[in-house]
Amino acid sequence: MHIHITGASGSGTTTLGRALAQALGWRHLDADSYYWLPTSPPFREKRVAAERLALLRADLACAGDAVLSGSVMGWGDVVENAFGLVVFLYLSADIRMERLRRRELERYGVANPDFLQWASQYDEGPAEGRSLARHNAWLAQRTCPVLRLEEDMPVHERVARVVAALPPNPANLTDWRLHGQARHLQGAVFEWALYQPYRPGWEHDHCEFCGAEFSLDGTDALRAGYATHDRYRWVCAPCFQDFRELMALRLE
Repeated sequence: MHIHITGASGSGTTTLGRALAQALGWRHLDADSYYWLPTSPPFREKRVAAERLALLRADLACAGDAVLSGSVMGWGDVVENAFGLVVFLYLSADIRMERLRRRELERYGVANPDFLQWASQYDEGPAEGRSLARHNAWLAQRTCPVLRLEEDMPVHERVARVVAALPPNPANLTDWRLHGQARHLQGAVFEWALYQPYRPGWEHDHCEFCGAEFSLDGTDALRAGYATHDRYRWVCAPCFQDFRELMALRLE
């Protein structure tokens, strides 16, 4: 499955894309990597349209499950309709512009006035590129479900909203991950949470199904997932989707 996260510059599409891909164990791709040629400083030279389309199609084809952040408006139906879910992020201009100014200063030591001017016109509609009106028109033409997240919230809450919107993936009863969990998980209530140890001295936990590690320290460990209210049992996002229906797992 492919998920596309789009919105105005500064709305958090790349941040959410990375976090969601990590939570799901999927590959993360970003449209800017295909739209722009690698230059120093970056974002100076556009890649030929046919080339960027071919590169993105190839990466989507070999990636399996993937999250693509950015914007592919006008790239062609072969890519624009390649998603099982589109997530649209919207934030007010004042929040976005403050984030962009801070990001530009942190990355480059100076905020590009031309870029900031272009980004500030999103709600009204700039002469070219992304705008709210263009995005709304594009979203209305999509053939897949569209999830709109139009308020400021922590990244982990956005991830939870997206995961909850994913269609269930019925699991095969012979799945290697099933080994009697129904005895203690059938009908259990979970919530999306940042990982925290069950008690002091508890270093890590594992997904009840696949064994993926939850920890605050491990380099490759998961930092968030579905947990029971007491934080004793943890389930990673892919397994929660795979076994939610089978186990009648409830989400609060």
